[in-house]
Amino acid sequence: MQSLDWGKSMRNTILVLRQIERTHLNLGLPLMFAKLVDMSNLGLFLVAERGKGKTTALDTIKDYLRHRDLMQVSILSYAGLAKMAENMSGRRITMLNRDFSSFYSDYLKDVAVNLIAGLITDHAIKADTGRYHIKIDDCVISFLSAAQPQMLEQINRIAAWESMYRDRFLRFPMLYWFGSPAYVDFPPEVSPVELIPDITTVTMPNSIKEEQGYERMKAIIERQTSEGRCGQYVDSLLRAHAAFNERDIVLPKDL
Repeated sequence: MQSLDWGKSMRNTILVLRQIERTHLNLGLPLMFAKLVDMSNLGLFLVAERGKGKTTALDTIKDYLRHRDLMQVSILSYAGLAKMAENMSGRRITMLNRDFSSFYSDYLKDVAVNLIAGLITDHAIKADTGRYHIKIDDCVISFLSAAQPQMLEQINRIAAWESMYRDRFLRFPMLYWFGSPAYVDFPPEVSPVELIPDITTVTMPNSIKEEQGYERMKAIIERQTSEGRCGQYVDSLLRAHAAFNERDIVLPKDL
């Protein structure tokens, strides 16, 4: 790995990356990004072919780096959500899906993306299908999922994806320029870290937005989201990284 002599201000990031890379080469970056999305209350698809470490990254967050209630879902429908709705209002939840292809029909993919997008954006759902009455209020979630490229291609065919859902979910293509992670049949051993769970308490100095790296981050995120949301997402990710390192202020190093 390149030099990580960044001092105490980055200690948790350094710790986690070193522990992951010791046994799972190249998995540290996508895993850390997924955790920052989780803390930012956004949606994420880790995208790669099978055997590249997608579910290992998600399981590591579930087992070692969890900071709040976790809900694992393999399928999400109005019927399933109606059963869970009563226990979701007023909660903060990491919603984790280990394989998005488990939403096995085009109908359920559309329903699932619609429901999750509503929770991410509005923190609430109110739906009456005639058979199911669903009402969820004040439910803040993140959504982390693993998807193969073929699956993401199918999601892109959903009629409402471009107009309604596209900028609710970030996509992280797990491309390894220096070789894919060698498959091992055990997860990385990662020490639990102390972090600030509420990133809204983290200060974003105006000077950070004047940094060249800030504009570069916006340009990268804007390729996946709308112009209006990319600045919001960048700010959230930077606050999350500061909070992951137990700081209440964003520093240029976070870029």
